[in-house]
Amino acid sequence: MEYTGLTPTELIDEAEEDRKKSRRNRGVPEGRVMGFYEWLLKEYRQKRRGPGGRNREKGKIGVSESMAGTYCNAIRAFYKSNGFELGREGAELHLPKPSKRRVNFKLKFRQPEVKRLLDVCTILRDKVIILMMCQCFQGIGEIYALNYGDVMEGLESGEKFFTFHMIGRRGLLSIIL
Repeated sequence: MEYTGLTPTELIDEAEEDRKKSRRNRGVPEGRVMGFYEWLLKEYRQKRRGPGGRNREKGKIGVSESMAGTYCNAIRAFYKSNGFELGREGAELHLPKPSKRRVNFKLKFRQPEVKRLLDVCTILRDKVIILMMCQCFQGIGEIYALNYGDVMEGLESGEKFFTFHMIGRRGLLSIIL
């Protein structure tokens, strides 16, 4: 309603009039959905949502491509539930696929980088975590799952190296530190 200024009833009436036209002249609802998609990306001013309106900065312009596609698919479902399936009967509707953003990527550390990390660390705990991640290929969750009971026997007997027998996502591991 914010984009078109029309009520849902008026949108359905418009779609009904559009379907009475010849195949070449159809496409008003599809054009509205494509225009809505572009409007969401470039002109839509986001409102604050959540308790007290704290979850989003006020007045941010535009939404992501995937969110715009989600909203447009909801509009398509609205038309379909009222008997007007968009993209059929001579009128085309193709929403662009959202582009993938490469936000998270893995850094590959070699020996010099690991050595520099260890030289910077002053806390023994951090050094152990770095070594376990690099030498034993353990994830941070598996490392944090360790507790005092895992090393108690070795500490009490005065061992310099500890052996862990863990069942992780990679199977049974024996780790010597």
